[in-house]
Amino acid sequence: MDNNKSSNGIGSRGVIFTVLLTLKLTHTIDWSWWWITAPLWIGAIYYFIISMIYLKLEAKKHKAEEEKNILKKVKEIKFLLRLQELMKENESISKLN
Repeated sequence: MDNNKSSNGIGSRGVIFTVLLTLKLTHTIDWSWWWITAPLWIGAIYYFIISMIYLKLEAKKHKAEEEKNILKKVKEIKFLLRLQELMKENESISKLN
């Protein structure tokens, strides 16, 4: 079974645009050219907005991951500093004995 879903057709927006264009050119409708071309640019605006939302969410996710990594490194540094303090204390105690 072929699951290839690519399409080489004109699509629903193309059909609507063609119908509106034909009606406009035959003077059946007296709409603005903005409305005649709306099926073309409204789809583009829709995909643009969806893309911007996706990019914003990805950036937020990436920022959260960076913050998580920074907090992890801060904890590691605190641990190493505390370990260093304990080693110094141990050295000073061993010198007293």
